[in-house]
Amino acid sequence: MIKVLHSCDLNLGAEMLYPQAVCDRLSQAQLSVLDTILDLATEHGVDLLVFTGNLFAHHAPEEALREAVVHRFKALPAAIRLVVLAGCYDQPLGPDSIYHHADFSPWFVDSARANGSPLNVKDGHCPVWLYTLPWQCDAGDGALGFMQRNREKGIHLGAFHSHKLKHRPNPYQDPLAHWTKAITSWQLDYVMVGNRRAGQLSNDDGQPIADCPGAPQGLSFQEPAQRYCSLVELGEAQTTCQALPCQHLRFEQCNLVLDGHGAEEKLHKILSEKASDELALQLKLHGDIEELFDVEAIAQRHRGEFVFLTMVDETHFLNSDYMTQMAQEETVRGILCRRLVEMAVDAGENQRAVYERAVRELLHRFHAVAGEAE
Repeated sequence: MIKVLHSCDLNLGAEMLYPQAVCDRLSQAQLSVLDTILDLATEHGVDLLVFTGNLFAHHAPEEALREAVVHRFKALPAAIRLVVLAGCYDQPLGPDSIYHHADFSPWFVDSARANGSPLNVKDGHCPVWLYTLPWQCDAGDGALGFMQRNREKGIHLGAFHSHKLKHRPNPYQDPLAHWTKAITSWQLDYVMVGNRRAGQLSNDDGQPIADCPGAPQGLSFQEPAQRYCSLVELGEAQTTCQALPCQHLRFEQCNLVLDGHGAEEKLHKILSEKASDELALQLKLHGDIEELFDVEAIAQRHRGEFVFLTMVDETHFLNSDYMTQMAQEETVRGILCRRLVEMAVDAGENQRAVYERAVRELLHRFHAVAGEAE
């Protein structure tokens, strides 16, 4: 039996479109997640640790980042065989590639040369064959013939990054949906798949034959909830796969319905309840509200309670009783409100959203002027 821990798409050094303080937090979280993965490998006494692509966000990360990763890799126990494969973003392009650097030579496995000899795992007592790109692009006789020539005694593993192959799936969709037939035809003991979203493939007996843990640290709201790496135990008769939580900052999207009166108070309460310095939160606000409030001002008040906070206001105010009363006024404000309400009746969804924004801006300005006059 051997134990394998695998992960993918950590994307160290990624450029992120957030305020600088948020980018700094996420960059630190990525390195902390790497530390967690290495600690888990040591804690569980794994024989093989594999990164199946996109350890880095591109092929030439900064020297300080490269040295930070090398330092961590060198601290791994000697009994753990570490393998790093290139993905679709950090593939070795040119002499400046991170994987052409001497520092990574003990761990980087070039997919063009990986299929000729077994990996040295458990001091050679358990031969492990690792089959990598590019031949996985061929799910037919070429791939099968290659494996049959290498059916030596031992454990036969596959590893690839699905977003690197032909007919790329969306990185946020199930990475195994397009590769079930190919993976099954290869008849390997287990296949490690790289992609940003998690997915798993099992045989008729319910045992996992392929797994993609997904990105171990989310970097956007397209990667919500908890993130994992995969611990696999391969024995003679059984294979088990366990998802190990590893992320340090969590992304979450929520839909919040605000109806009638008291919407602002409800929003403040929800934000206070969810407040966490390990959470990036996106709230989408829906419903028919009766009181006008400043969404951006509320977000600004609570931003210090989160890693990152953003709100999308899709509430409706044009049909409120407040607007009905306002439109009856024979004032400049009343005339403008009445006209916007009338135009919104037959408007499409996008145009109606424009009128919603217009009337709120209009009323905020009127209220501000009235406040100054007082």
